[in-house]
Amino acid sequence: MRREAGIAQDVAEAMKRIRLDLGEDVVMARLAEVNRIELVVRPEGLLRVGAYLRDNQHTAFDYLSCISAVDLRTRIEMVYHLHSLPSRLSLRLKASIPADAPAIDSVVSIWPTANWQEREVFDLFGVTFKGHPDLRRIMLDDDFEGHPMLKSYPAPKGRRPAEGER
Repeated sequence: MRREAGIAQDVAEAMKRIRLDLGEDVVMARLAEVNRIELVVRPEGLLRVGAYLRDNQHTAFDYLSCISAVDLRTRIEMVYHLHSLPSRLSLRLKASIPADAPAIDSVVSIWPTANWQEREVFDLFGVTFKGHPDLRRIMLDDDFEGHPMLKSYPAPKGRRPAEGER
């Protein structure tokens, strides 16, 4: 019980600092779970917010564990899962970009673990990460056409049997 009270206090302090220091870039901040903050930011502010979240003593989100994307047809929602190893807090950072021109700043300079994850999102969703050091396909062949995780990607007409399935 004492540990949960400490976590609640850490979360409250982190959210207070985030709102005060990043007001213009923050669209929404809420407590998603006991030790997880959810933060929605403007895409133009992603690098400022990311650097703040990593460097500020009240947040110290020093580890990016996962980047994912969600195709919402008119927009693509980028989702970054961050963790503060010192405080044991987690943060889900979201930013929406237009689906017809999916581009957002790369966060590799803030969290190096973003490198291959941004390449995966580029490969599967077609999101361009501005400033990425090596943005190219990572999973699919270089001559593969399209981005198969987009809802607009045509569904296959049939399935080829796997080797040994004939």
